Amino acid sequence: MEGNTGFSLTPALIVVFSLFQAIPIAMILVSRWFRRDVNRWLNIAASVLTLLYVLGGGNWEGASYPVFAALEVVAMLGIIWLAWNWHGDEA
Repeated sequence: MEGNTGFSLTPALIVVFSLFQAIPIAMILVSRWFRRDVNRWLNIAASVLTLLYVLGGGNWEGASYPVFAALEVVAMLGIIWLAWNWHGDEA
């Protein structure tokens, strides 16, 4: 692939990036399959990974990426806060 990425985009690397993008979507299903205690830590880990992906990638020089990245960061921080403060009686 051609582009100004600063590194070579191999098919394997594109698969890895695709898997990172699929984490939030997968968590919708995964959150229904596990117990509360496991689900809590999975949500925190998935949110941290997504935050790293959003903050570390993308075109910050464009107009739209910073807006959508900010929304996603706020959403991930909200998920982390909710998972951290999740009480057992709410499950």
